[in-house]
Amino acid sequence: MGITEADLPELLRRAVVRGGADGDPYEKSCALARLAVAVAAVDRDRSRALYERGRDLARSFSGAGQRGDLLEAALAAGGLDLAEELALSAPEENSRVAGLLKLMRLTPPEDAPRLAGEIEALILDLAEPGEAASNAVSLAARVAGEDPERARALIEYAEGLFPSPLPSAPGQERARVAAMLGDPERAVWTAAELAKVAAVLGDRERVRIFTGRAEALVSACPENRAAVLTELMEAAALLGEESRVQALLAEVRVLISAVADPYERVGELLGLVLTLHEIGDENRASAAADETELLIPEVPDPLLRALSWTALAAEVLLWDPARARLLASRARVPPPSSSLFLWSMYLTGLDAAIASEPARDLLDRVHETGSWPVCLTAGLAAFPDPSARTLRTTADVLLGLPG
Repeated sequence: MGITEADLPELLRRAVVRGGADGDPYEKSCALARLAVAVAAVDRDRSRALYERGRDLARSFSGAGQRGDLLEAALAAGGLDLAEELALSAPEENSRVAGLLKLMRLTPPEDAPRLAGEIEALILDLAEPGEAASNAVSLAARVAGEDPERARALIEYAEGLFPSPLPSAPGQERARVAAMLGDPERAVWTAAELAKVAAVLGDRERVRIFTGRAEALVSACPENRAAVLTELMEAAALLGEESRVQALLAEVRVLISAVADPYERVGELLGLVLTLHEIGDENRASAAADETELLIPEVPDPLLRALSWTALAAEVLLWDPARARLLASRARVPPPSSSLFLWSMYLTGLDAAIASEPARDLLDRVHETGSWPVCLTAGLAAFPDPSARTLRTTADVLLGLPG
């Protein structure tokens, strides 16, 4: 008989005894944050205590305010004020912006205007043009649907940080933009995202300008060309430019077919599957998913292969849940592996419809030998709706650890 939800507290207790006070602080922090989110629905006091333990661990080694899992835990345990306090605790302004942008993705729509105003004010104070431009475009993309005027002002601000274009001298264009924005790859993605936000706003002229600039700049980082053109394809689709979509799709297909590494090719195909689905081309999205499914067995690393199966399942879940569950059932990571915690954390971020089976497989295989962070995160993914009693008892096991 397999492990049940009721077994989790005792399973965790044995794992804690096995590991003692040893273990990776990062893994502990992540696991505590995940449990804080799960416990919040039944016990905010325990959730807050778990969050604070995870936050304190994170502060000992990394920028806690940019950690999406900790921001989610803070939001669940103490509401928006606590999560905002965490994001703003970062020592650098750019890190504060990054944390607040992540927080904005987690908050309900009614809180978005307040956060958008705070983020915009921080962006306008950023001294480095590349950081300011990329963050302005990221915020514009978040608010374009609900607040087009703010989005328009943000892309105009980002546009002003680019040097004037030199369309007749693409080599000089690349050098000047890279010098101004500090990072050629960031400049490419900023230009491509500007084109997409402009498309959402119906600004055809800016789409044309920044599509051209992205295509000129991407030659400095050709490994990103397929992904950038996929982004531009979405902008063209938003404007109803079907011939442009088809031309970009044909080039993307050629570029992807030339990628030698199977895992990298899977990643490019997954991006294409998502974009095709988002622009409403379900037939081509399904065909690209079929191609990806045939390629994944060629990925040699077990972890990367398992990640590929579940990533494809997450895409296919958008239109075919039964097939998505079948794809996810193929994901296996054989222990012992130094990547088991990464795998368990990845599973907690997936929809329960595709995560629970591989998570139960992992838990069955590691519950007698694995660390408590691996056992906990695997357990949360395997049993996504545990009882209040299980959650409280599990929390007490972890809160009893030495600080």
